[in-house]
Amino acid sequence: MIIPYCIAVSLGHVPAGFPYISDTGAEPPESCVFGQLLNITAALAFATIYVRYKQVQEYNDNTPKIRRLNSTSLVMGALAALGMSLVANFQETNVIIVHIIGAAMCFGLGLVYGFVQTAISYKMQPHHSSLLICRIRAIAASLGMLFLISSILLFQNKECKIWYHEVVYKTMCVCVVTKLVNISCEIVEYSGKVSMSNLG
Repeated sequence: MIIPYCIAVSLGHVPAGFPYISDTGAEPPESCVFGQLLNITAALAFATIYVRYKQVQEYNDNTPKIRRLNSTSLVMGALAALGMSLVANFQETNVIIVHIIGAAMCFGLGLVYGFVQTAISYKMQPHHSSLLICRIRAIAASLGMLFLISSILLFQNKECKIWYHEVVYKTMCVCVVTKLVNISCEIVEYSGKVSMSNLG
């Protein structure tokens, strides 16, 4: 979100420093760039979530518990991606209630997705997930939850510095992105194994 931030600062719509992420996409023209980038990110996130769903489905078609967890993670991930799109298309200055619902879906359901994927990874370990991958996913999900809770508690404190809220949100974003990158790397590794097995 560097581009909308730079546009917003250069036009004087937000102060340089640590504005809220949503503030950098509240006014045109940066709102157009902000919305487009978030929509693309939401589409790519959903694509990653769906490919992961199919990957787990192929590995564990005969395990009912993993099948249920996998279906749950697909629904949670899809709703989180939809929430990201809502944040992108309903700016806080126009329709704040939809913007907040979208943010809650994105971060809240995104964290649920992260915890469910962590559980699936532990159940697929050691054949399809390493213990290190499981631990990285557990740490990312736990940090995301910690920052979400602290953000909600601090949001009610009007005396709290604005930069702390922003650091919390950005750290939550890093946790979610770490989770998706981690899953994407596993998908790429799986694709390589499938290609090699088809050659042999």
